Amino acid sequence: MAFACRELADGRRIPTGHFTPGRRPGAGGGVVSGSGGGDLLPTPELRAERERARWWLHLVKHRAILKNRVHSSLIAFGHQVAMADLFGVAGRRLLAELDFPEP
Repeated sequence: MAFACRELADGRRIPTGHFTPGRRPGAGGGVVSGSGGGDLLPTPELRAERERARWWLHLVKHRAILKNRVHSSLIAFGHQVAMADLFGVAGRRLLAELDFPEP
């Protein structure tokens, strides 16, 4: 039994009439690609916006990792800090005054 296939703009072939994640009609405000198959691809502006959002999420996760490392170092060296915002102006001043060994 042969399936009818459609070639995407990036050269991949998918069976027609089957659901492919990210390639459903109307997804992402895309435009019709030039392949003649009617596949919807995101515009370059939308792709750039999505990439910026992915990069921002990466930076937010990295910031959380670094803050957790600072908190665990405080606990490891026996410094108890009862501050609500350790990374605010006063908290950073306190962190600068603490005596930590250099790594």
